[in-house]
Amino acid sequence: MPEVALVIFLAKLSDPFAALPALVAGYFCRTWWQVVIAAAAVGIIVEMILVALQQTPGIHEGRLLMGVLAAGVWSNLAFAFKIWRAKRARKTGES
Repeated sequence: MPEVALVIFLAKLSDPFAALPALVAGYFCRTWWQVVIAAAAVGIIVEMILVALQQTPGIHEGRLLMGVLAAGVWSNLAFAFKIWRAKRARKTGES
């Protein structure tokens, strides 16, 4: 069972249809709690679009959870990159 969850997570993580909106949402967040909300929203919306387009037969809770976790990874990555860039810009501005 954990192997199946890992395969689903990796598939959701490598899906550009879900990764790109998560990256954009994470980059525009200002605080960590907004990243959590954005990741949940992106994961749920992407799964709803996939169900509406009949690419996945119905909503499965495990697949939805893995989609939200994958969106969380991408959102956190973009948010961390933005914070790193801001700190680096301040650091080079002081010198």
